[in-house]
Amino acid sequence: MVTSMSLLKSKKAITHLSDLPEWTALLNDAPDVNGIKPNEVLILVNASRAGAEDWDALKKETPKPSEAWIVCSRYDPVIIGSALAAIKSYKSLSLQGIFEADAELIAAIREAADARKRAAAGSTVESNEHALFDEIGRAALQQGASDIHITRLDDRVLVSFRVKGELRPVREMSVLRGLALVTSVYNTLSEKGSTKEGFNEREYQDAVIERIFPEGLVRFRYSGLPIAPSGFDVTLRLIPIGITQKPKTLAQLGYSKDQCDALERIFSRSSGMVLIAGTTGSGKSTTLATVLTDLAAKNPGKKIRTIEEPVEYKIPGAYQTPVLRNESSGDVAKVSPFMKALRQLMRADPDIIMVGEIRDMETAQLAIQGVRSGHMLVSTIHADGAPICFDRLIGMGVERNDLCSVGLIAGLIYQKLVPVLCEHCKIPYGEWLASNDYDEALDSRIRRVVPEDELRQLYFRNRAGCPHCDHDGVRGREVVAEILRPTPKILAAVQAANSGEVWRLWRSTIDDRDPSCMTGRTAFEHAQYKMRCGIVDPRAVEDAFRFLDEPVWEGA
Repeated sequence: MVTSMSLLKSKKAITHLSDLPEWTALLNDAPDVNGIKPNEVLILVNASRAGAEDWDALKKETPKPSEAWIVCSRYDPVIIGSALAAIKSYKSLSLQGIFEADAELIAAIREAADARKRAAAGSTVESNEHALFDEIGRAALQQGASDIHITRLDDRVLVSFRVKGELRPVREMSVLRGLALVTSVYNTLSEKGSTKEGFNEREYQDAVIERIFPEGLVRFRYSGLPIAPSGFDVTLRLIPIGITQKPKTLAQLGYSKDQCDALERIFSRSSGMVLIAGTTGSGKSTTLATVLTDLAAKNPGKKIRTIEEPVEYKIPGAYQTPVLRNESSGDVAKVSPFMKALRQLMRADPDIIMVGEIRDMETAQLAIQGVRSGHMLVSTIHADGAPICFDRLIGMGVERNDLCSVGLIAGLIYQKLVPVLCEHCKIPYGEWLASNDYDEALDSRIRRVVPEDELRQLYFRNRAGCPHCDHDGVRGREVVAEILRPTPKILAAVQAANSGEVWRLWRSTIDDRDPSCMTGRTAFEHAQYKMRCGIVDPRAVEDAFRFLDEPVWEGA
C-alpha cells in the first residue's frame, strides 16, 4: 500500500543517522527486489509485526501495515519510481516519507543494516572494520597509548593516540570509512549490556569492548560525543586487563617518600574513607589498583571487595564485581544495578570495600554507611585538589555534620601525571638559553621561582629525542600529588564552612627545612620540586598546572 501523491512530492534533507525514524531492515536486501541501486536509493522498513526480514509475511495484507521510507541521493523520477515499484510489490508496506541524503550517509545506513544482520545471525566472521579496529588497537597497545581518538572532521576522519600524555595523529581515512569503522565497532563489538541503542553520531554514547591480541586481553572503554556541526569524536581508553605487567610501587608511580609513609599509615586503619581525586586520565585507577594489590598481598586474611563500572584492572586477591550504573530502561524511579550491587556488597562481610567512583549523593551516602559499619572504603572522585574533596562531597549533598564525623575521612589524595624527561637526551638549562627553543617570557618566570644557583639543575625536553625514548624526549609519566589527613581542627573548619582555614591548617604542616618533603604541599609544588631536580621540563609543569610564578594557593 502506497500513500497519496502529496507525500511523494514532499521530501526532507537529512545529514545524520539520528534524523531517521525507527527502522528494522532494508527492503533492498529482499531476494526479489530488482532495479534499485543501493548506492542511490535505500528503502527502510519498520517490520514490527512481520519481523526484521520476514519478506514473505510483508507480501501479505496485515491488519496493521508496516512502515517504509525512501532514502535517495537525489530526487530523480527514475530513482523514486524504482523504489515505489519495490514498495508496491509488498502489500503490507505503507510509504511514510522520502529523505534526501548524501552518498556518505547512505553508505553509513547500509553499514548499520549490515551490522544488524551480522548481530542477528550471530556471525563470528570479522568484517573488514573489525580487522581495521584490531590493527589500530594493537598498534596503540604496542606504542603504550592510554587512549585512541577517532574524530570526524569536515572532510576526513583522524585517528590519534594519546602517548605519554600527548595526542599523536597516526592515520587518516575517508569519512565513509571512518563512519563504517565506528558504527561496526559500536554495534557489533560492544559487550552485551554496555550499550542501550545502535550507533548514533549525534548522541552521547558509552560502551565496553574487549579484544584478544597476541599480547593478551585488552578492554576498551568507549565514549562517543557529537561535534558541531556534523562531526563526532570517539575516545577509547585502553585497559590491558589480560596482559601481565610487573606491579609498581607507590614510589615508582612518583609519590615522595613522606607521601608513601602517609599512605601506609592511612591504609593501615581498619575503617575510614579514602578518596583519590583527580581529573580523567590522571592515573587514579592505577594508584587505587596499586594500593589494593599491596594490601591484598600484605593482608591475605582480609576480604577485599570491589564494585566497578566496569572492572578496569585485575587486582590479585580481590573479589571484583562489574556492574552498570544505570538501568537501560531509563526509569529513574528504579534502583540502579550499581546501587543494588553496592548495598548487597555491604552485607557480604567485606573488610575493605572499593567503589570505582563516587559521583552522586546516593553513592556518597552508601559509602558513608559502609564506613560507619566498620569498613575501610576507598574510591575515586573528580576534584581539583585534596582539600577541595570536602567541598565536592558537600556539593553532592553530604551534610557537613556527617562529613566531619570523627574517623570518617581517613585520607584525601589528589594527583596528576607529568611527563618525565629522558635521561639520555634532556637539554641542560645553559644549552636551552642558546637554542632556538628559548622562550624569554618562560625564562623570566623560571627566575622568579628558582634561585640563581639552582638554575643549572634545570633540564628541558629534547624534542628530537633519541633511540632510548623513541625520539620523543620523555620516557613516560609519573605522579605528582598532595595528601591531606584530617585533624580535629581541620574538621572543625570544614564544619564552620571556612575553606580558607582548612588550607591554612593543612599547610601549617609543611617542613620548610626539607624541600623534598611534600607534607602539606600541593601537587603544583610537587611538580616544581621535580622540575628543580631536573626530572620534569618547566613547560610541562605549566602545561599541567599554571604559570610557574602564580601563587601556590589563593591564600598565599
